Amino acid sequence: MFFMLCACVAHAPVNEKQETEEILKSAFAAESPVYAPNEYAKAQEVFYLANLEMDKLNFKKARDLLEDSKKEAQLAICKARASKAIKLAKTQLEGFDQSQLKEYLPDTCSIAQKSLRKAESAFRSKKYNLAKQKADLSLQLSGEFPKLLEKKLLEEKIKTPKEIEREKISKQSEEIIKKAKKEAVAIIAKAKREGAAIRARALEKMFPSSCTVGKGETLRVIAGRRKIYNDPYQWPLIYKANRDQIRDPHQIFVGQHLVIPRTITIEEVRDARMQAGALAPYDPPPEAFHPSDYE
Repeated sequence: MFFMLCACVAHAPVNEKQETEEILKSAFAAESPVYAPNEYAKAQEVFYLANLEMDKLNFKKARDLLEDSKKEAQLAICKARASKAIKLAKTQLEGFDQSQLKEYLPDTCSIAQKSLRKAESAFRSKKYNLAKQKADLSLQLSGEFPKLLEKKLLEEKIKTPKEIEREKISKQSEEIIKKAKKEAVAIIAKAKREGAAIRARALEKMFPSSCTVGKGETLRVIAGRRKIYNDPYQWPLIYKANRDQIRDPHQIFVGQHLVIPRTITIEEVRDARMQAGALAPYDPPPEAFHPSDYE
């Protein structure tokens, strides 16, 4: 048994898990929850499922899930970077007086606008690296506008004090930052809500919070269901959660709708197994439900 356990540990995808965690951290640093919330949430969800499989010693399935999580996280990074670059380029370009740009910088302005359109088109086609490249070009060109405008105005001897121009640019920058921050807060809040909803749906699918009594079933049989506790000795947990409708734990009725408690502690699981007559020690077997599965 010792050598078998050692063999299992040796094949555990520990390195793959660490690599996936690093990529997920990079995705968070790239603001994926803001700019690629669906892909980031999916990567987190698959990583959570991989951890569950590792706990169950299903290393092959865990390794496949970790690979899927890495791919989703990498996609989230590319999409977030492209989306952020496009947003910055668009916001910066729209912050200038368009009539002034067309009058004094028609060629440079046209290139910047075309690059932004190409970036948006590439993004819609899910060519995120190309989208970021084109958005960066547009951003770089529009970043040169103040200097180029000042030069043009001076060449044509149009009297525009440098201080006024700088104040105008500074004000535009402050407004852009303020607007971006406000939008980011709203997007992050929405992403968190969506992520929580996705996780709740996944948990409910894997570990239902209720069940209906079938013909010939007992609390012990229900607790032994794979999606309930996969451990018949945990039936006292169901009894305690449904005392309002169960007088005798050994007598339940077809059609009863029972609550299946999930937010429980390992101590409560041990107590339930002890009450049900399991052999000591009272920790649940590896294949059974463990409170950590629901965290």
